[in-house]
Amino acid sequence: MSNRIALLSSTGGSVVKTLLRNNPDINLDLIITDRKCPAENISDEFSIPNIRIDEKSNIKFSGKLLEILISNNIDYVVVFFSRLLQGNILNNYNNKLINFHPALLPDFPGMNGFERAIRNQKKFIGSTVHFIDEGMDTGKKIIELRYHRKNECKDRLRHIVFSQQVASLNEVLKNLKNNRDLNTLGPENKKDNTNLDLLSKESLLIYKKLIQSS
Repeated sequence: MSNRIALLSSTGGSVVKTLLRNNPDINLDLIITDRKCPAENISDEFSIPNIRIDEKSNIKFSGKLLEILISNNIDYVVVFFSRLLQGNILNNYNNKLINFHPALLPDFPGMNGFERAIRNQKKFIGSTVHFIDEGMDTGKKIIELRYHRKNECKDRLRHIVFSQQVASLNEVLKNLKNNRDLNTLGPENKKDNTNLDLLSKESLLIYKKLIQSS
């Protein structure tokens, strides 16, 4: 039986929406938000159930989230979220909460990672997919994609990182739906992870399509 996967989001959901529009074989089973946000529109467009948790306390939010995940038989959660998860959910869903961060770690954790990388004039920019633990973007890496900057403008670099995230999300969801262990995707299992060698052909095609269409 295929894993059941939820999206946890407090953002616009553009990465998820772009992937679902570009790969009809990918689907989600539930969308969970903590506020009214554009990510909820994905529910209407793709007929995915949506639940909003109105709770300002992180620990109470995390508790209610855990109840919803269990009651909906959710196996994994892909996370585009701006708050820390706390409490029992970290144990109950150990290595099953997967965060998509628009910067390279551990250099730029937390909010505005992409912007801070640009301000610091780093030679490499990129994106990181990692398991969530009790820290701020400190969990084990699953996929890390790097891009060697040249003379691109900020908007172009932002689009490159966005395209990396869409392709990485496809890679994660494809493997989860096929019941594959995400630990085998980790950078430590590859000889080189400076560019796109962590991606399958399918995910690489999605990345190239997005890059060429911009």
